[in-house]
Amino acid sequence: MQNKIDATLSAADRDRILELIDQIRDILPFLVDLSIEDRQSLVKMGDSGRPFVEEALNLVEQEDSFMPRSFDKTQMRQDNDFYEMMIPVLVQLTQLYEAVNDTMMLTGSDLIMAGLDVYRNAKNNGRGANLDNLVPLLGKRFKSNRKKDDGTGSNSPPT
Repeated sequence: MQNKIDATLSAADRDRILELIDQIRDILPFLVDLSIEDRQSLVKMGDSGRPFVEEALNLVEQEDSFMPRSFDKTQMRQDNDFYEMMIPVLVQLTQLYEAVNDTMMLTGSDLIMAGLDVYRNAKNNGRGANLDNLVPLLGKRFKSNRKKDDGTGSNSPPT
């Protein structure tokens, strides 16, 4: 059995984490949840767009006579300042998300490997130990996956 992670989390700590996340959400009431369609329809700035935006902002702040009166350079500056303030928040949240996600992936891997050990040992060594009815229940996982097998044998049960 692999054991690549050894961690615990109490219900109290989990609840505290969730409470802190709620507090962060309260500080960020302006957050939006875009639909897939909205994300696809947006013109995205990306890293390469930052210098362009900075130059455009500097230009319009120096001279705006060429812009229509409806253009709000103050709003552009506010959006730019907001964007700059949010970058370290995004970096920290992304790093935290990736660490939580990796931890869950590793824990899931430990769990599935332990389950495979249980199945293999129950199948090979469990005769007469009142396991004859339980082993086929565990084996159902492999029967349904065999139909999806890509030929690599990765969905085959351990022997």
